[in-house]
Amino acid sequence: MEISGKPPLFSLQTPNLYKDDALPVDVTASGRPSIENDTVDLSVNTNEIHKMVRKVNEMPDVRRDRIEALKQRISSGTYRIKSEKIASQLIGETLENNTILSQLDAKED
Repeated sequence: MEISGKPPLFSLQTPNLYKDDALPVDVTASGRPSIENDTVDLSVNTNEIHKMVRKVNEMPDVRRDRIEALKQRISSGTYRIKSEKIASQLIGETLENNTILSQLDAKED
């Protein structure tokens, strides 16, 4: 069945999507088209960031020395949990989060 008056859903012919193809090409003495080289200029900060990322990636995921020290303290009974310090940090973090959220809410209004 054919529906007249409607363009086909797809076409085997593709339109020229690249308008630059129609532009003249400079040719070198060797007969090859000349190619402009792209350049990238990385800032000093970018290089420093890459160095830091490499250092972090080289670090072990698990610090065995710290794990062993904690195991020894737990087994000897000298490891004590400072519940007041943990509670204080949790409250401080909650207050900080609330401040950030209220600032975000104020910006939305």
